[in-house]
Amino acid sequence: MERIVLCIDRDDDVGRKAGIEGPVVGREANIDAVNRLALADPEDSDVNTIFQAVNLADELDAEVATITGHSSVGMESDRHVSRQLDEVLEDFEEAVVVTDGAEDEFVLPLVESRVKVASIKRVIVNQSQNLETTYYIVKRVLDDPRFVKRFFIPLGLASLAYAALSVAGLQMYGVSGILGVIGLYLVNRAARIDLRLHEFYQRLAESFLSGQVSVLSYFAGVILLIVGTVRGYYAALEAAASPVGAFWGEGLLFRIAAFFVVAVWWWVASVILVTLGLMLDRYLGSGAVDNRIVILPFFAGSAALLLWGGSEYILSPSFGGEERLFFAIGSSLLLALLGIGASRSLKSAGWAIRPEGLKEGRSE
Repeated sequence: MERIVLCIDRDDDVGRKAGIEGPVVGREANIDAVNRLALADPEDSDVNTIFQAVNLADELDAEVATITGHSSVGMESDRHVSRQLDEVLEDFEEAVVVTDGAEDEFVLPLVESRVKVASIKRVIVNQSQNLETTYYIVKRVLDDPRFVKRFFIPLGLASLAYAALSVAGLQMYGVSGILGVIGLYLVNRAARIDLRLHEFYQRLAESFLSGQVSVLSYFAGVILLIVGTVRGYYAALEAAASPVGAFWGEGLLFRIAAFFVVAVWWWVASVILVTLGLMLDRYLGSGAVDNRIVILPFFAGSAALLLWGGSEYILSPSFGGEERLFFAIGSSLLLALLGIGASRSLKSAGWAIRPEGLKEGRSE
């Protein structure tokens, strides 16, 4: 006999409920197993599946076998199924697979890797068609932690935002609050802001524990960053209103320009302070200076010059704005080149940290 009808019981209902260990091979053995399973749990769908397998084997004049897995559906159950398939399929060249839903059909590749599958028969109880398949797909999706995090976190945050606004009597801002929360979540997912903050917190904690100078520079840098932002905010509030007849966004543009004119230099000072602290820590710890850190204040100053020049031109295009803009562009390029030159000079002089590890002192 070259053909066999296989009934797949991936979650081992036959073993757990009827007390029969798989594989169950032969017509009489399968009838005995399905009767015991029906007495133990008449509502189990595997009862119909095994009866269908026996009936199909009678029609095809083929052997019939029930392959059981494990209650822990997944790798453990598939391991049991693989072992039983090796034991049963040794003398067969073709198989007809009978299942009761999508869960059992996940092991079809295991069957196809051992024998030619001639047909697949899915047994569906008339009153619950597609119910098990739908349930299994939904359950599988909800058990995926990646899907749960990506779907339920923004949904939960949006719900909390609406609830908080409702408690505060601000239901009119509910839609705006929900969109704002979802927008922040999407920006965070794209830029991985949470990971960057976590890395910054870890570095700060390590600096505290090791007594590094960069702790003070971090605090000083944060203070300058906050002060610069506040000063820029007040400068934006004091910015002149847009002239009559200007387009609707010009007033906002003036305020943004006024903000950057004041705030950007405080931000640069913050970057310089943090960079000096990091450089000092690296030099005291290893006798070397990371050339990748040295370049930071140069590029920060270069970007600041471009922001400052563009903002000055927006605020006063007819009163020296063009001169300041061209001066800022030229100075920005020069500063960036100086930063690249300083980084390469330190690297060639042996003051750089090499990729393979910290350099033991400065090379002579």
